[in-house]
Amino acid sequence: MQTHSTLLLATFYGWFVGLVLICYAGHRLMEKSVALGDEIYLKSTWDDLDKGAQIDFAFVLLRSQKPLVLRGGPLAIMSLNVIIQVLKAAMSYITLLRETQEV
Repeated sequence: MQTHSTLLLATFYGWFVGLVLICYAGHRLMEKSVALGDEIYLKSTWDDLDKGAQIDFAFVLLRSQKPLVLRGGPLAIMSLNVIIQVLKAAMSYITLLRETQEV
């Protein structure tokens, strides 16, 4: 019985670490995609370039106003908020299981 619970705990831990890594990467992607527009606008001399390059930079600025996201299917945007939601749900389920065991 001890082996089964250890295997179950190791499986849960592996899934959770995978979720954290994916959600952290999604969060960083959102941050960096928005910061790209700020970097181009504030720190580059794009206004001194030729007209074609200025248009290209304008498109990058327009695109950077909406952050890039990683999606977990149609359900959620993978970010740090998802980790918090998963932890809250897990704690609720654990509390519910403890309450039903005590009765």
